[in-house]
Amino acid sequence: MTSSLRVAALLFFAAILAPFAIARDAESFDTRSFTCPLGGKTFTQDTGYNAFPLITLPDGSWLGDTEIGVQIPVCPDNGLVLLPDLGKSSAEGESDRILYGEYSAAEIERLPALIADPDYRALAAQGRYAQAYWLASKLGRPAEDRFFMLQRATWATRDPALRKTLVARFAADAPTIIDAFQGSRPAKDFARIYVVKGLRELGRFDEALALLDRIAADGPPVPGQDDPDSLFGPGDADGPLRLAIQQRDDGRFAAATLPDRMLSDICDGKLAVIYGPTTEPTRAACKVRRDAA
Repeated sequence: MTSSLRVAALLFFAAILAPFAIARDAESFDTRSFTCPLGGKTFTQDTGYNAFPLITLPDGSWLGDTEIGVQIPVCPDNGLVLLPDLGKSSAEGESDRILYGEYSAAEIERLPALIADPDYRALAAQGRYAQAYWLASKLGRPAEDRFFMLQRATWATRDPALRKTLVARFAADAPTIIDAFQGSRPAKDFARIYVVKGLRELGRFDEALALLDRIAADGPPVPGQDDPDSLFGPGDADGPLRLAIQQRDDGRFAAATLPDRMLSDICDGKLAVIYGPTTEPTRAACKVRRDAA
């Protein structure tokens, strides 16, 4: 895709995404039928949304993932969320389409008290993935699934203030969750890179650098983000992220970590309708990167 066509596609995508939260009823993406485990009522919900998977952003999300909360079904009568099953989705070869687990009999006994908890109810304002993460934590679901929900909660907003709240929770909770992963040390360090990015976004640069140093000392290098425009494989994640920390770039997407194809879109605010205004530190870092090109 040429640069001009790509920009046109991105702007078109932003234009159709802008009214998405208001106009979802106009189009169905992935409507499914569910049965609520409390009360047994059957309901349907569209769990799909517009996304652009050709572009992966530095926080791991795709363009359009601000709407990812629709993946979590909610029982209409009582507000219970149905939890995704990451392990089941992977085992059955589903990468984009979420599969859902079942609550055990013991869990169902606990659900009425859990969903009546004021903390659970309050989290509805922060998105369905935030509620799903809280509930999964209370039920002791696998660490990888809890990380998956916690990270996706940070993607599911356009509001910069709410984004900060969600990223702060991610930075606080993710390290302990990652330690409990069943995977290898490289898999854990790959996940920890997202914690570094969260600390950077929160302006906690010294903590971000300390964790990045710890990851580097663990070795081997954590691979960076894939760039479909590059003739080579991804470099390591350390260099661009270390530079972003040194530049005190606290934007949602730090300039030094952006793939080349996204630099103009973020630096020039072309996607502000989705992600909010570009911060001044990011603009300054954008200028440094462009001047060095």
